[in-house]
Amino acid sequence: MTLSRREFLWGSLAVPAARALVDPRWAWSLEGPPALDSRVLVVLQLSGGNDGLNFAPPLDDDLYRKARPRLGIAKNRCIPFHPMIGLHPELAPLRAIADRGELAMVSSVGVPKPDRSHFKSMEVWHTAKLEGTEATGGRASGWIGRTADALGVREGAAPAIHVGSTEQPLSLIGEKVVIPSVVSAERAVAQAPLGGNAAALAELASSPHSSADALAARLADAARAAYSFSDRLQEAVKSFQPAVPYPQTGLGRKFRTIAQILEAGFPVRIFHLELDGFDTHANQEAAHNALLSELAGALAAFHGDLTKRGHGEKVLTFAFSEFGRRVKENASGGTDHGAAGPVLLLGGTVRGGLHGQLPNLARLDDGDLVMETDFRRVYATVLARWLQLLPGPILEGEFAPLEKLIA
Repeated sequence: MTLSRREFLWGSLAVPAARALVDPRWAWSLEGPPALDSRVLVVLQLSGGNDGLNFAPPLDDDLYRKARPRLGIAKNRCIPFHPMIGLHPELAPLRAIADRGELAMVSSVGVPKPDRSHFKSMEVWHTAKLEGTEATGGRASGWIGRTADALGVREGAAPAIHVGSTEQPLSLIGEKVVIPSVVSAERAVAQAPLGGNAAALAELASSPHSSADALAARLADAARAAYSFSDRLQEAVKSFQPAVPYPQTGLGRKFRTIAQILEAGFPVRIFHLELDGFDTHANQEAAHNALLSELAGALAAFHGDLTKRGHGEKVLTFAFSEFGRRVKENASGGTDHGAAGPVLLLGGTVRGGLHGQLPNLARLDDGDLVMETDFRRVYATVLARWLQLLPGPILEGEFAPLEKLIA
């Protein structure tokens, strides 16, 4: 099987075979204990600014109905979740998970100094710094990258993977470990990077080298690791039988890829993936309905598959968006860039239900919901309670984890 450069991304799992020559940060191993011997974090980025008020509508708030005469979700259409907050009707596939107490929502999460720019807001979420890259004089690193650095030093294996065909986000940039990308399990075939000589790469992988030839030995080891990954993952693809069918959507296929990588036993601790399209300035109803249907179908399949195979308590999925939308609908049947919004956590060890303060539509900041929970407290919770890492060095500041969110 031959793949084009477009299909096999720069930064994919074959690339370390070449980059290890010049950069020791690439010298991690693809071997190690199975991922599900340890807890796994899946980070889902909802890009564009998810409308949190329609994602989780207030059930008895007249101010919500007044602000959204066309877009407001009627109470009798909402999926039950909390006495004061429902779920959008397209999130119905998540109801059984919520009823089992395995779906948690942190309400009114945001940035202390909100900015309605997609670029700036995402940069802040990615770096976990209010000033973004300005805080480091333009030297960029992301919170997941710094987490991967900590995991990589301790475990000596590739700690994180980006799943998707898009460019890697800033959140995955670290100082010690470079995070690889995979488009899909079926396409993860070891190749010489960027059009290099595949025959030469194969020869390096199969040839012995003396310890004196350190550079060639490192390259050969990395090439063998890439081919080992490819072979093992291809076998996993052939034998993979999900306990629950995955929807044939872009997000469904990404979650299926994660399940295949986990099933193959690779020691990956963090996965990152994205669902784009939430910038709903006009004609929001149809677009948002479709996005939430894709989101709920993929999440329900992934969680159901893991649970039936006995892994439901070993994987935590965390979904966020760079900001919410403004409370008042606009004249184009949409909503404009806002501030605070909800985040989701899904897994067998979360303490389900609503966490944090309810959105207060009577106390707005220039038409936006006021942040009640700093986003870095959610990160601190995931790092400390789930990955069992010290959050302070990774977030470069002290932020109190949220109590009673993760068991």
